[in-house]
Amino acid sequence: MLSRYRRPLFISFVFYVLLIYFLTPFILNDKKPDGSIFCGKVLSYPAETKRDSFFYFKSDNQKFIVRTKKGSELDIYDSVCFKATYREPKNFNPVGSFDWKNYLKYKNIFYELDISDIILVKPATFPFSYASNVRARIKNLFKEHFKGDDLSVVSGIFLGEKQELSKDLRKAIIDSGAMHLLVASGSNISYIVGMIIFFLLAIKINSKRAKFIAVIISSVYAILVGLDPPITRAYIMLVIGFLAYSLKRNTDMFQILVLCGFLIIIFNPFLIYDKGFEMSFLSVYGIITGCSNYFKHINISNFFNLKRFKKYHKLIDFLNSVLFTIAVTFFAQISILPLLITMFYKISMVSVISNLVLIPLSFIIMVAVSIWFIINPFEFINKLVYLVISILVKLFIKLSYFFASFKYSVIYFSFPNEMILLFTAITILLILHLPVINIKSVYTKFFVMFIFTGAVLSAGWNNKIDEKDIIFTKWNRNSYITFRDNSVYLIDPFVESDKIINAIFYTGHSNIDYIMITGVWGFNKETVEELEDVFDIGQIYRPLWICENKSKNTCVFPGENYGIFSVRFSNRYGYFNRYSRIEYCFKDKCYPQIIKQKKH
Repeated sequence: MLSRYRRPLFISFVFYVLLIYFLTPFILNDKKPDGSIFCGKVLSYPAETKRDSFFYFKSDNQKFIVRTKKGSELDIYDSVCFKATYREPKNFNPVGSFDWKNYLKYKNIFYELDISDIILVKPATFPFSYASNVRARIKNLFKEHFKGDDLSVVSGIFLGEKQELSKDLRKAIIDSGAMHLLVASGSNISYIVGMIIFFLLAIKINSKRAKFIAVIISSVYAILVGLDPPITRAYIMLVIGFLAYSLKRNTDMFQILVLCGFLIIIFNPFLIYDKGFEMSFLSVYGIITGCSNYFKHINISNFFNLKRFKKYHKLIDFLNSVLFTIAVTFFAQISILPLLITMFYKISMVSVISNLVLIPLSFIIMVAVSIWFIINPFEFINKLVYLVISILVKLFIKLSYFFASFKYSVIYFSFPNEMILLFTAITILLILHLPVINIKSVYTKFFVMFIFTGAVLSAGWNNKIDEKDIIFTKWNRNSYITFRDNSVYLIDPFVESDKIINAIFYTGHSNIDYIMITGVWGFNKETVEELEDVFDIGQIYRPLWICENKSKNTCVFPGENYGIFSVRFSNRYGYFNRYSRIEYCFKDKCYPQIIKQKKH
């Protein structure tokens, strides 16, 4: 099994990836656009936000993000000319949260275009035009029958388009480890292919022809959902696997995965920075490696005399299926664990169990939606299938909330430094290959000792980032995190807790020493409770007139001094009521900072 890493294809793949990393600064194209008229091709379906729509666009070998009004009728690979103004992307998220500008940079995008007038549109050719038409009809069907979170879930499962998930449902789906089911991923291709092959075999079409038809239809589906990197990876693997099957060649899934990754990054080198591509590639790598190395250990049939237990073969097959699903989920999750922690600072502890239920349920929803779309002209049956889909979608939502409701459904965690991250990744590699490693070997023992010693020595080094202030803005008000004398001060925690958690972990801290409330609007009880579930919180300072007699609460009044900071009214008159605000003043600065308006 370890010999696969010595094959020329894998070595060439690794060398090419390293070459891209080295050459990236030299191949980024950040030149300013010339003129105000842009002609080129649409590279993605327009994605709707609360304010507008945006899509990726290529003109004269330069990529852009294009923003336009909602309801844009442009489709993938349409040729278009328009008048637009350009500007650099802005990043509105605080430290530790999603960095939009940096994300676009590693897609080789440095400017956003705001369309003022579309001059010319030339529709894409077949099969892109056909897939776009089908996509539009499916989306209209969804919008006619579903609203809110139901619409987001059914669109996410079938089209990989989440629309606008509510805050609570988004958190529940992430905490239950099921977010991968609501994005365009390789599992969607697997569902479509499995469904088509099952149907064609049922009507007596031979296996080879059924697989060929499945490949053709899945290509339309891949275009229909937008050819995202995970979908492209799954589709190319499917095509290569079908060719190997047709030519009666041995299908080494590891080699197919490496070849697939190679082909994708040859056409788009910047995908090595795409988190979706990285997670898709690593999760499939984990599944292939883990299942191949542990197969005999997770196959219940190997532990029974099948002749003796012949009458229980169906039960054994069922248990094998359950165990295999658990193994697949585990190997996929463990392979992307370092990536998940560096991105979200938390891991789902219930994903292995939740996916046993939610993966089959999402497959059933996909099948039902496919049937619903085909039989849509037949009103009576159409209503019946819609009712079934509606029930299944609501069940998916309820189960997501259920799995996320457990106290330890997620664990928050961050790597203190890059060395711990590296040793964690190496340990995961060892776990995946454990059955094929000679544990008694002197080299193996030395290597394990090296990893253990390195991890222990690195654990004491905390790579804290020197951030003076982190500012969160919401409703034209600011919330702050300030770091002083190795202590963390959180002022007015009224924003979403996830943003605060990410910022604190990003800077290398693991607790909140002080929470300081300046007024009634600066306190969000839900946010503080969620923070208390993650961090050890020291004192909470609150104005006397909104203070509660609870542990950790310290009631403060203007004029008091607490050593490192003092308290004063935020206005100069010194009167107060319930809605008055105070300031916490350190030697160099007071919070909240009052921006004085210039007199005109």
